[in-house]
Amino acid sequence: MMPASSVRVGARGTTSTYHESETSMTRRERWIPFAFLIPALAGLLVFQLVPIFFGLGRSLFTVNFASGSGQLGFAGLENFRDIFTDPVFYNALKVTLIFNLFVNPIQIGVSLLIALMLNAKLPGIGVFRTIFYVPVAVSLTIAAIIWGLMLDRDSGMVNGVLSALHLPIQPFLQSPTQALASIMLIVSWQGIAYWMLILLAGLQGIPKSLYEAASIDGATGVQAFRHITLPMMRRVLAFVLVSNTVANFLMFGPVFILTRGGPQGSTSTLMFESFRSGFIGINLGRATAITTVILVFIAALVVLQTHLLRDDR
Repeated sequence: MMPASSVRVGARGTTSTYHESETSMTRRERWIPFAFLIPALAGLLVFQLVPIFFGLGRSLFTVNFASGSGQLGFAGLENFRDIFTDPVFYNALKVTLIFNLFVNPIQIGVSLLIALMLNAKLPGIGVFRTIFYVPVAVSLTIAAIIWGLMLDRDSGMVNGVLSALHLPIQPFLQSPTQALASIMLIVSWQGIAYWMLILLAGLQGIPKSLYEAASIDGATGVQAFRHITLPMMRRVLAFVLVSNTVANFLMFGPVFILTRGGPQGSTSTLMFESFRSGFIGINLGRATAITTVILVFIAALVVLQTHLLRDDR
C-alpha cells in the first residue's frame, strides 16, 4: 500500500497538469474567432483601405492626358486649392448638406414611427412587416428608373393623377426647385424601409417588463416612449443616424440616372461632382480631392458615432 502522502502529492500533480492543459487549450481557442475574421479583414483591406490610401495619395498629383501617356505630376495641395476656390464645388457641398439636412430627419422619423406601429402584437403583423420591407428588395437603380417614369412631366402617373383631380401639373425632376425634393422622395422610399427594419429589431430588444412596470405606475404611452423607448433605443438611433448620413453623403445613383446634376446644378452632390470631374472632365486630381473631402466628413461622422455609443454617457 502506498503512503497517504504519496497519494496526495500525486493528486496535486495530476490536478496541476489538468489545469495547465485546460489553460493552454483555452488560450488556443481564443484565436479561433480571429481565424474566421481573416477573409472579411482581407476583403476590407484590399477593397476599402488600400483604395482609400491610394486615393489620398492620388489627390496630391495631376494626370497629364495631353501627352497620351497619362503621366503623373506632383501637385501638392494644388487640387485642394482649386476646389476650395471653385463655386461649382461649393454648390455641390451646399446641395449635399441640404440633402442630408432634410432627408435624415425624414427617414429616421418615419422609420421609427412605422417601426413602432409594426412592433405591436396584432394578427397578421408579419404580412404588414413584409409589405413595408418590399422597397429594400428593389435595386435603387431600378427604383430610380421607375420613379423617373412616374414623375415624368408629360406622361408620368403622378401628373396623371393630379390632372384627374384638376390640380396643376408639376415639373418635378425638370424643375430646379423641385428636382432635389424629388430625389429625396426616391431615396427615402427605399431608405425608410431599410432603417425601419433595424429600428424594429431594436424595439423588440427592449424588455417588456419595463413597459409593464410603467403601466402599473400609471405612465401614459407618451411617457413610456419618452422615458423607456428613447433611452433604450439611444445606441440603435445613434447607429442609424450616422450610418444614414454616411449613406446619403455617398448617394450617387438616382442623380446620375435621372438628372445628371441638373437642372442648373440643383441636384449636383459631392459624389456626382467627383464623378463628373474624373470621368467627364478627365481631371483625376480634382476628383480624388473631392473624394478626400467626403472622406473627411465621413471620418468626422464615425468619431461622432463612437462618441454617441459610449457606455459612460
